Amino acid sequence: MKANETKYDKNFILNSIKKLGQKYGMDEVFKDVVICCAYALANNADFNEKRENEYLRIINKYLDNEKEEFPKILASLFNAITDPTTKGIGDSSIALTYNKPKD
Repeated sequence: MKANETKYDKNFILNSIKKLGQKYGMDEVFKDVVICCAYALANNADFNEKRENEYLRIINKYLDNEKEEFPKILASLFNAITDPTTKGIGDSSIALTYNKPKD
């Protein structure tokens, strides 16, 4: 991997959610990422107009450059799950929970 090349792994997931979370709230971003990724995968296998409209309602609250993070997060999730040298994403979800800013 080149020095300035982005590594799509669990750290990318955490950093992206934290970055977007500064504007939208980490809980909201996490929920939106999970829902949008699930809808995108489901619609790829079995398109449903209602699901597509809900996906668009959620994703369209983000700016274009922010929307670009969602497929990268999904790719990072697949990488984290399939990487035999890690524990998957378990420790990432723990880090998200314990590193939440105090309201």
